[in-house]
Amino acid sequence: MEFFFWIGSWISIHSFKQISLKKKDLWIDVVFVLITFLQCLFVSKTTWWFSQAFLTFLYALFLKDFYTYYLSWKWCIPSFALILLWMFVLDKPLSLWGALLYGIPSTGIHLWHKDWIGIADVFYLYYFGAVLGIERMMVACFTAVLTAIIFSFISKKKMVPFLSFLSIGILISYWKGYTIWTMIQTFFYR
Repeated sequence: MEFFFWIGSWISIHSFKQISLKKKDLWIDVVFVLITFLQCLFVSKTTWWFSQAFLTFLYALFLKDFYTYYLSWKWCIPSFALILLWMFVLDKPLSLWGALLYGIPSTGIHLWHKDWIGIADVFYLYYFGAVLGIERMMVACFTAVLTAIIFSFISKKKMVPFLSFLSIGILISYWKGYTIWTMIQTFFYR
């Protein structure tokens, strides 16, 4: 199994290597390689292939939004492919309430203030809310907002590529979302 782990990691790293738009930002690639190899600690061997595809998708989503602040409609194709894998291969249900809880408010914000949140952010809040569910999506949004605020203070930028930071939150929540959610509940509801 370790042989397939190394081969799958190598393929996913090199398949998205051309997405790196700036060569000086090699640290992003190094972090991705480390996360890819550390992933085996957090996921079971039965879901490893999906997790590898999901991690690679999040990495590409992070880079594209971080550098361009724009995602085309073509990003829906791998998104729906991952949803089909999630539902039919892994046999995991989608959370309607998670999609609605995070999608409807973001749609309202987009309709009232188009410069605050983009339509790709709205789409992926629906999408990840359906995949992760309410609890893990809460952890993902908290992590995303926290990292985006830190990035904004450090970089002195007013506009933040939120989908990039949502990808970071989704990754953390995908691996350990229920554990973090339980820790938060026990902290506040003693």
